[in-house]
Amino acid sequence: MPTMKKLIPILLLLPALWGCRAATTVADITYVDREGARHGICSRTTPLTLVYLNDIDCHECHAVGDSLRRSTEIARAVSDGRLRVLSVYVGDQEDRWAAMDPTEGWVECIDTDFASMATSTYQFESLPALFIVDSHSRMRQQNISAKDAVNYIATHSK
Repeated sequence: MPTMKKLIPILLLLPALWGCRAATTVADITYVDREGARHGICSRTTPLTLVYLNDIDCHECHAVGDSLRRSTEIARAVSDGRLRVLSVYVGDQEDRWAAMDPTEGWVECIDTDFASMATSTYQFESLPALFIVDSHSRMRQQNISAKDAVNYIATHSK
């Protein structure tokens, strides 16, 4: 019979396991970019999409974004057409978001309707949130760190 000390870590993991698991088909939420074009999460043009949900007033979001921008592996995968980075500002300060400098090669969108938070597919407790989705609309990684995202892309986007 397992002791409570052994069960507690398992019980703490259950909510995450009940959510969207890796390889689960994801909801294709559509966002709007700076020019008004619509972009879905699921891309048929690249093998992988890194979804980076962020907030312009979040210090940790800026740190994660900077880490992703500095990654030569991400830059190489984007330029080689193996990866699409979909950066989504989850908020309603459209003027402030539009005034920010875009990152070359990234698709930068805004989620003023908070659609990212309304679906059970993308479960996250705070921003920033990183997800990796493949070209078949399957969740490959969710709620991962920038380091884990770079490592996954380095090994799975060849």
